Amino acid sequence: MAGATGAIGPQGSVGATGPIGLTGATGAIGATGPAGATGLAGATGVKGATGSTGSTGATGAIGMNWRAAWSSTTAYAKNDAVSYNGSTYIAIATSTNQIPASASTYWQLVASGDNFPSGCVLQVTTGTVVPSNFTFQGSYNLTVVNNGKNVVIAICVYKKN
Repeated sequence: MAGATGAIGPQGSVGATGPIGLTGATGAIGATGPAGATGLAGATGVKGATGSTGSTGATGAIGMNWRAAWSSTTAYAKNDAVSYNGSTYIAIATSTNQIPASASTYWQLVASGDNFPSGCVLQVTTGTVVPSNFTFQGSYNLTVVNNGKNVVIAICVYKKN
C-alpha cells in the first residue's frame, strides 16, 4: 500500500529557451492608406535654346491707299482709291488729272454711288472711323480682280444725320 501524497514542492528554475519554431503563413494585405500631402514645387528649369526661324509666309493681298475725294492736281499711284461723283475708284496705273469716271486706263470702278440710297456716304478706311454727323448703315465686302488677283475691299455705308 502506498502512503499519503505529500505536499507540492517549490517551483523549479526556468529552463533553457527552446529552438525557434517555423514561420507562420503570411496574412492578407491590408487596405491602402490615405495619400500623403503634396510636396513642395521643384526649382524652375534652365531656359531652353531659341528655336530656328520659321519660313517666310505667303505675301498678303494687295491693299489700297484711301486718298479721299479725287482732285485734278493730285498725283495718284497704283492702288490709290478715291471718291468721285458718289462712286469709289481704285487706281490701276499712276496718273494726274485723269478723271476716274472716264479714264478706264488709269481707274477701275470699285463701287457705284448708284447702288446706295440717297443721302448715304461711302467711306473706305483703314480703321474704324465714324463721323459725328453720320449714322452707320451697314458694311459690305467687295471682291475686285486686279491683275488676276482677288482683292477684297471692305466698304462702310453711313447716312448723314
